[in-house]
Amino acid sequence: MAATTEKTGFWTTWALPQAFVSGAGLILAAWAVQLLYPALRLTLPAPPWNWPVAIAPVALALGLGWGWPRCPRLAGVASAPSAIAAVTGFALCLLPVAIWPQGTAAPAWLARLGLADALTSLPLTLMGALVLAILAVATGRRIRQREPGWLRFTFLHLGLITVMLAVAAGSPGIQRGWIEVSCDGPPVAVARTADGQVLRLPTALKLQEFRLESWPPRLVVGKAEAAVAADALLGPGTAITIAGLKILVAEWLPAAGVVAGIPRECHQPGAHPAARVQVDHAGGSVVGWLHPPGLFGEGLGVTLPDGRRVEMEPPRARRFSAVVRTAARPQEAVKEAVTIEVNAPLKLDGWWIHLLAYDQRLGAASRSVTLEAVEDRALPGVWAGLALVALGVILHGFAATAAFRGKIQVETATGTGQGAPR
Repeated sequence: MAATTEKTGFWTTWALPQAFVSGAGLILAAWAVQLLYPALRLTLPAPPWNWPVAIAPVALALGLGWGWPRCPRLAGVASAPSAIAAVTGFALCLLPVAIWPQGTAAPAWLARLGLADALTSLPLTLMGALVLAILAVATGRRIRQREPGWLRFTFLHLGLITVMLAVAAGSPGIQRGWIEVSCDGPPVAVARTADGQVLRLPTALKLQEFRLESWPPRLVVGKAEAAVAADALLGPGTAITIAGLKILVAEWLPAAGVVAGIPRECHQPGAHPAARVQVDHAGGSVVGWLHPPGLFGEGLGVTLPDGRRVEMEPPRARRFSAVVRTAARPQEAVKEAVTIEVNAPLKLDGWWIHLLAYDQRLGAASRSVTLEAVEDRALPGVWAGLALVALGVILHGFAATAAFRGKIQVETATGTGQGAPR
């Protein structure tokens, strides 16, 4: 009888080591190409071709998994080692996005590595496509074979596929523009993109009121080249010790304007606070007014005999919001008033209106604000995918609970459980 020899070697089996080595090789090869062509950017075409181009390969992979569910090569593609290695590689390719600034703000060394725009780089695109292919083949095989637990895995995989497709195909269709609205100008219904294109908004916007909340001002003691700042809640009777000086607030004006070197009450937006203070130092005491420079007067401070100076910094912005009115068309009278905050944008017929900035020179007296208008029609696809993922997770939880209860029942019936009598 002829002896049979069994093949041995690293590549005779497919497990996590082989999958990770293959994934690392793909990433290194893609990175090498990216280094040779640093300006290489991979994006889907503009609408309406972005969705067909994104969906067609995924549908093909899904069909291959459904048509040949027992093919060994497709089974290897859809295996757990392949999925783990692909997801790990995809996460590694996303690290530059999570750690360093991207685009024009990216560090020079990152740009030399071809990763200044990692979201459109070849390594991330390749690993993302690989993750989608694995998910699609695995989903097709599960739908065709319908093995135990196939439904919950199908929901989970379809949800992940939907989210990734929506993000990839939706990015070319995102419209982003900026609009400046003011209290004195007419309602504005158009935004301009970074390249100067005009985007028409579903409604016209006009600024009605700008609101700004500030942190309490800070005291600064010292010379210009060696100043020491102290955070403090300034107010009537406040006593602060800073840099060896004891500072007592004798008089407090929450909003003041400076007239002939003396602060006076000024109840106008943008007016800074003022304080008359007594500064105790080693050689005695000095009394004077503190007022940061602003719209309603110059800066005032107290100069000490040793040359140091006590001043008050302008209050720092804590929170700001804009009350805007909307109208169907610019020529119509504005009607509904809504408030937009930094983390609470306004939603208008598929558009998100974000509050970006105000005139910092005027502060609370700003009469204009800058808004960012963003339209992302793929966002419902992301939410739909997340809903499918959540459904798959819930079904996994039910299955795990049922399996655990079945195990307890078997152990109770057979007397093999941990709490069974010996």
